Amino acid sequence: CASDQNKYWEMHRAIYEGQPEWMDAGDAMSYFRRYATTVGLDMSKFDACMKSARYAGRIQASHDEALKLNVPSTPTFLIAGRLYSEGMSSDLLKHLVDSLAPATATP
Repeated sequence: CASDQNKYWEMHRAIYEGQPEWMDAGDAMSYFRRYATTVGLDMSKFDACMKSARYAGRIQASHDEALKLNVPSTPTFLIAGRLYSEGMSSDLLKHLVDSLAPATATP
């Protein structure tokens, strides 16, 4: 719903940084609403989007896939059939992805 207001990454950051606050809450919505306010979302639009459950199917599908793959935590990357979830530097991620690309022949 934050993406609808061009604030996806701001909300994404707030949710991940706030994870210790909300992860054990029975209902995290009050935390998410606070983050939405903090990142400057129009709250009436945010609330309407959340109430509509517009993205519920996409979220459920991601959740189901994570359970199927035994994803241990977020963030987790699935690269060439293997899960990587801890201590993943951007350099290591780039190296792993680059290692999958076919070698290009030089003329």
